[in-house]
Amino acid sequence: MPSPFAPIAFSQFSATFLLVGAAVLIGMLAQIAIAVRDLVLGRGSASWSAVDGVITDSGVVRRGTRNPYRAAIAYRYTVEGRTYRGQRRHYGAEGSYLPAGAAAIAARYPVGAVVTIYHHPTRPGLAVLEPGVVLADALMRLGQAALGLVLLMPFLRLFLSAMPFLLAR
Repeated sequence: MPSPFAPIAFSQFSATFLLVGAAVLIGMLAQIAIAVRDLVLGRGSASWSAVDGVITDSGVVRRGTRNPYRAAIAYRYTVEGRTYRGQRRHYGAEGSYLPAGAAAIAARYPVGAVVTIYHHPTRPGLAVLEPGVVLADALMRLGQAALGLVLLMPFLRLFLSAMPFLLAR
């Protein structure tokens, strides 16, 4: 069996495939970066400072087709005399495929309710309603990125084969 990184012929189709593959690779790397950010901030949020806040808006919104329904919750809180506003419930994916799931989340945070807000100790504008890591969401993102990288193996083979051609120009 030939090596997956053995040189192959370069053509116009290869150039198009190379550009598409590069765009997809950038998307996969962005997914990995988002997942890592959510893991780091989510884990850190478990030890963030807690203050009282007020829910200013709560409902269900529909956006797109991937995770079309989500609970849209807004809150206000004060740290050292300065008022902040936030919308992040937790670090991780915020969508739901079913409107009932998003509605159940929104119902836990009715407008006017006094809630505990967890904010970053040195950047109080970073805040969540639910501290900690939603591991399933982070693992799902990492899994999607890993699958994308596996599917990009032909792109990597083409890219490595095209390097001499690209550098010669």
